[in-house]
Amino acid sequence: SSTVASSKRFRDAMSQLDVQQLEGADYGRLERLNVESPHGSVFSAPSWAAYLAFPHYCLGVFKGRELVGGGVVPLSDGHVSRYVPFTPWIGLVGRSESEGENLALAQGVAEYLLARHREVTLTLPPEWTDIRAFTWAGMRAHIRYTYQGQEPSYEKRLVLHDCVIRREGRHREDFWCLVAWQTGDSEVETLQDWKRVYYWKANKGGQHHADCMNAAIKTSNQHGAGFDMVGCNSPQRGLFKRSFGGRLTPYYAISTCDAKDLREDHARRSDLQDVSARADIARASGV
Repeated sequence: SSTVASSKRFRDAMSQLDVQQLEGADYGRLERLNVESPHGSVFSAPSWAAYLAFPHYCLGVFKGRELVGGGVVPLSDGHVSRYVPFTPWIGLVGRSESEGENLALAQGVAEYLLARHREVTLTLPPEWTDIRAFTWAGMRAHIRYTYQGQEPSYEKRLVLHDCVIRREGRHREDFWCLVAWQTGDSEVETLQDWKRVYYWKANKGGQHHADCMNAAIKTSNQHGAGFDMVGCNSPQRGLFKRSFGGRLTPYYAISTCDAKDLREDHARRSDLQDVSARADIARASGV
């Protein structure tokens, strides 16, 4: 039957894959795979982990000698960290959109991490939509959201001002850069990679965050790249970020910890960010 044949293909794919911790000399291979992967972004890059300097190691999934998948594994007290500051997701990434290979890749990574760590949490990129291998391994799924777009298409309530925006490069790697956009009392820091510009951080109390992000989105669009508002997982932030007109896009946190603990941990971080988001909503709406 087709079910039996499909099951055999999956077992065959699994038997061909080898999951192992990468040596530092191989981090460049994962960096390049991340750029070529349909799932990749700045947040899945080994160079991003090195820039933030959080404890981690990198996993590689091999088919023979070929690196076909992998990701950064953040660490905290002997387990895979539930949260990396200023990082909405980490990995996994695969070399292609092949459903069968990615399913086998995810199962191999899940088995490896569960055997090595007492607690595991992975927040997957929005492009990684198949979480079956993780749930089959007993992990729980917690859905999150962001707004992604390609062309500027703002809601009418977003008020923009005629102001001069200054652009300042803060950090550059081979495949991504950190840029600050400034005007008056406002500063927004964005990350730009080969796919999108990401709304990363904004200073407290600024009156023109929307104007700064507008400049970043338009510049990214001129280079054929889109934008990502980096999370909208609470009411206040969701309202502000929705006004830029992106598409509501889900992504998944997969974890062995209790679902209540994961929600509460995420909610505490959301509450801290909502204070500045309320001010941004008022200013962006012209209130």
